[in-house]
Amino acid sequence: MEVIRLFCSSMDVKPRVLLNHILRYMGFYTEEITETTIPSSMNSLADIFIVSDYYMEGREESLDIDTTEKTILICKDGWEIVSPKLHHIIYDVGRTDRALMTALVSLLAHILDRQNLPEGLLCRSAEDLQETLTYVAQAYIDNEILPSTLYTRCFYRQDLLYKTARANYIHFVETLEKAPSSDSDLIRYITTYAKFEFDSICQENSIVCHYPVGEMSEECARLLAKYPDNEQVRILQADIHLELDGAWTIAANEYGDVHLSYCSYAHYNRGRILLKYAEDYRSALDIQRWAVEYKKDYFAAWYQIALCLEAQRQYKDAVLALEEVCKILNPKYQEHLLAPMELEYLYKAVIKIAGINEEYLGDHLSAQMYEEIAAELQKEVCEIKYLGMVWEDALKKPELVNIIEEEMKDRIESACEKF
Repeated sequence: MEVIRLFCSSMDVKPRVLLNHILRYMGFYTEEITETTIPSSMNSLADIFIVSDYYMEGREESLDIDTTEKTILICKDGWEIVSPKLHHIIYDVGRTDRALMTALVSLLAHILDRQNLPEGLLCRSAEDLQETLTYVAQAYIDNEILPSTLYTRCFYRQDLLYKTARANYIHFVETLEKAPSSDSDLIRYITTYAKFEFDSICQENSIVCHYPVGEMSEECARLLAKYPDNEQVRILQADIHLELDGAWTIAANEYGDVHLSYCSYAHYNRGRILLKYAEDYRSALDIQRWAVEYKKDYFAAWYQIALCLEAQRQYKDAVLALEEVCKILNPKYQEHLLAPMELEYLYKAVIKIAGINEEYLGDHLSAQMYEEIAAELQKEVCEIKYLGMVWEDALKKPELVNIIEEEMKDRIESACEKF
């Protein structure tokens, strides 16, 4: 197992999204611990806390830290928990993503080196872990990989977004191929992951995959033979089969592997496959319930639960599941911090609640209330706070902002027509 725990508030959008994504790139499975989720019993290689006003609310200025020697504190909003045994990074106004990533990988490499971990781990395959991770992090930031995947996969068939992502990913892969320890398994995994993300974008844009899918799958199989306990390699293999090969039966079995038994993402995808392709509503429902058991605020899994219940005509329970989606996303909506995908899920949940109440439950008053909420959500399309947080230069490009606003309007209108 190569697990890192991330303790954070769901409201700390940028560092939370950034860390989740780049740690996945580096071959770590991130177990995210937010307001409603408690840690599992598995051991982690390192624990990262995003200490902020949001996270510290109600904590009486104290943190529950098990092992100080492997804990990193990323301090925001003026917080700094003083302890000689804890590793600190100050991430506040003026601190760039590059500075954050450089400090993080340095501390992470230091923590991993001090643990005397066995050689049979993917993160140990690079000769100089700190040098390798620093190189990767800088290339990741330079090529704007986070906004490329967040926006191009969400708003497909937009030439400007696609061409931007294409240039970024191709240059990123070329840079990785020149990395220190470029022949290490760690760099080969990272390169394969980058190729997969870009080919997923190609698929969304109805463009032929840029990189050979078979070679990616073969690379994952080779890595799994050497690192069978690495969760992220196993997930990548399943993702390739599902998203690029269309081999959903193989992917479903891979997501169901015992090594991923505590992985909410794997349960979510397996349940989604059973619902979409096999129409096995009961099994899909059970699996999605496992997903939210491990990750209480998994709004996409709650939405899938609602679809399973609706398909079985359990309309009251379906509404309750949809209301969970609303409860999870509403705090971020109130602060204008919703990602495009989150806004779409929230809107679809609200519209579906209105439809079920009107058509099946006869609750016309509630249906009308949710229709009014949906009308308010439509206005959120033009809110650009999230975009400005995750894509620093985006607001300087009016054409880009306009494209994203128009695409969101189209997505919302499509959701309204569907339901």
